[in-house]
Amino acid sequence: SSGINAEYGGLRADCFALSTRSSAVSKRQQSLQERVSRVTREVQNLLPDLSDAENSLRGEITDLSERTKCLKTDAEQLRSKMKFQTATARKFPAMTGDQQGRVKAILQENDDKINSLVNKLKGAQIRT
Repeated sequence: SSGINAEYGGLRADCFALSTRSSAVSKRQQSLQERVSRVTREVQNLLPDLSDAENSLRGEITDLSERTKCLKTDAEQLRSKMKFQTATARKFPAMTGDQQGRVKAILQENDDKINSLVNKLKGAQIRT
């Protein structure tokens, strides 16, 4: 029985020590939280508030940044279009002035032949 009483007394002492330590830790935590809050307020008081002009400028900078993003996208689209057109032009090169003249002459010659044949057909139909 005395062994149980001794063990019980030891447990009570440990429980009291833990309770005392828990209370001290809680007080220390509360003290630290108050200190952090106080330091945070002091730091916020040191930071300058922005004036209306500065807030307006911040808004303008944000707008310009958004417009710049849009312009970058547009520029990239134009680059892609230019690459495509350049690649297409290489595959299908334009005719030179001399080549255009020859094509016109051939088309005119064919046009003249077609007109001549149409006139012959009209003349043949009139005779019959």
